[in-house]
Amino acid sequence: MFGDESAQIDHARVFLVFRSLIAQALYDDRDVVADSTAIHRENVAQLATIGQFYNARILIVEVRPSLETCKARNASRSRVVPEDVIDRMYTALITQNDVERFPRGSVVDWVLSNGTRLSVPRI
Repeated sequence: MFGDESAQIDHARVFLVFRSLIAQALYDDRDVVADSTAIHRENVAQLATIGQFYNARILIVEVRPSLETCKARNASRSRVVPEDVIDRMYTALITQNDVERFPRGSVVDWVLSNGTRLSVPRI
């Protein structure tokens, strides 16, 4: 969005555009795949609200390697992220226990990286 992958600025603006594109696609009655390596609990709750508004079913596929794996992969990158940022981002990731933040009536299916499927009941 800013023309430079190292420009990690204005996350609020980036996710505003992200949500707007999703809402527009749902309005156009299209299926949507939203992929993010940095999605926080609040962002997922906002996406659930958008999905609920358009009567969309939500499927979350959680791919979560261990923190140690994340750090090892980071060390081999050309643009290394500081470890404290990885620690902070890892703890901020959405988890299955965060479903209480979803809007009432949301329909959410959850698939973990090991293929386990969890049913999250309507809230």
